[in-house]
Amino acid sequence: MDSERIEVKDSTMGFMEFLKIVMRYAVLLLLLFPFFTHAAVYKCEINGKIKYQEAPCIDGDAEQLQITPPPSKTFKPGVTGIRESERQWLKKRKAERTRRIKYRQKEAARAQAAERQKKQDEQTCNNYKAKEDYYDDLARTGRSSVQKRRYRARADYYAQKGKPYCK
Repeated sequence: MDSERIEVKDSTMGFMEFLKIVMRYAVLLLLLFPFFTHAAVYKCEINGKIKYQEAPCIDGDAEQLQITPPPSKTFKPGVTGIRESERQWLKKRKAERTRRIKYRQKEAARAQAAERQKKQDEQTCNNYKAKEDYYDDLARTGRSSVQKRRYRARADYYAQKGKPYCK
């Protein structure tokens, strides 16, 4: 029964994809349209006066002129780019921005290292305190005075050793 199953395709999905393709080409054509159009200008002589207009002359005696649209306002043929002073200003600005970014990264790394060191010191302090407490308890419960002195000395050793880490 599974091998005989008929697969039904959604016909609207194919149409939607077709519509997407058509819309892409339509947008592309609309974007390129201004580059293909040139203004049609006709030179007409009416009552001895020369007149320029978009539509052909009424009497049919029109001379069509080929006029290309003026270049955009941002295009300046004499300027090949930015000035040297502007280029140097941009270079300094970029260097300053890079310097600030590196400084912030170093500060963040220092802060992270300080935090790690603080946690490590805290853990070391806790370890020394635990050892000190352990030997202190043994010194209190030791059987002989020699044993008690050894344990007391060991507890004092760990107390001294842990002082720099316990703040």
